[in-house]
Amino acid sequence: MGVSCIELPVRRTLCMVCIWGMLSLTYAKCGSLDGAFEVFNGMQKRDVLTWNSMIVGFGVHGRGNEAVSFFRQMLVTGVQPNSITFLGVLCGCNHQGLVEKGVEFFHMVTSQFNLSPGIKHHGCLVDLYGQAGKLDKTLEIIHSSHLEKDPVLWRTLLGSCKIHGNVETGEMALRNPVQLGASNAGDHVLLATIYAIAKDGEVL
Repeated sequence: MGVSCIELPVRRTLCMVCIWGMLSLTYAKCGSLDGAFEVFNGMQKRDVLTWNSMIVGFGVHGRGNEAVSFFRQMLVTGVQPNSITFLGVLCGCNHQGLVEKGVEFFHMVTSQFNLSPGIKHHGCLVDLYGQAGKLDKTLEIIHSSHLEKDPVLWRTLLGSCKIHGNVETGEMALRNPVQLGASNAGDHVLLATIYAIAKDGEVL
């Protein structure tokens, strides 16, 4: 089948965007964010994959403010984010404790872009509130997410209870995976550690 003269340049452009985007993603995955940024800056056209490579790269390597900055730049250019974009920026907010920004972006998923947040998005939000010590808020998120039967969220909350030495919420967090038949030895070790932290606190 023949290809028109118009289609050829378009295909070449799309191919180059894909190649450069994958190169940027490779650098970002390896932790070479400077290399990824250099590739990114050298691109004339950028699609959502290209932007995601930078946002996710910054997010998973704890550079939340930069992930947020790139996300906002992406919106200005008119590129529409997808669920991976939001996962990257939420991960970045989580690593740097940017609670207000993380909550803003989580709600943006549905309110502005009509996307459905998945278990990983909810997990980031639960962890974000949990690390900030807002354990009541984490419970509210879990119960309102209709994902109460997923042990990942309860396990995330259990980890936060360890940070803050909260025995009562920790017991509740473990009780749910146990009832679901999804608990493991690591979960019980976490709760035992929470008991030990609380006991040390009483001694002090």
